[in-house]
Amino acid sequence: MDKLNRAAESAETLKLNDIGSVSFKTQQPLAAAAHEDNHAQDAFILIDEAANHTVAAGMIRKVRETNSFEI
Repeated sequence: MDKLNRAAESAETLKLNDIGSVSFKTQQPLAAAAHEDNHAQDAFILIDEAANHTVAAGMIRKVRETNSFEI
């Protein structure tokens, strides 16, 4: 069965190239938009500050007014 068609499963970690859904809470507001609303502000990357390596990339699916967004 295709990974994208599987039922959602809870996980503590994702392996390289795995696809997952996460929520972030930020200390300060971020400029972001959901993919369906604005394709120019719908993506992000996460960088490990200590190693300066990209650790994740994603597309924003839903934005909440509470300084958090769902991807």
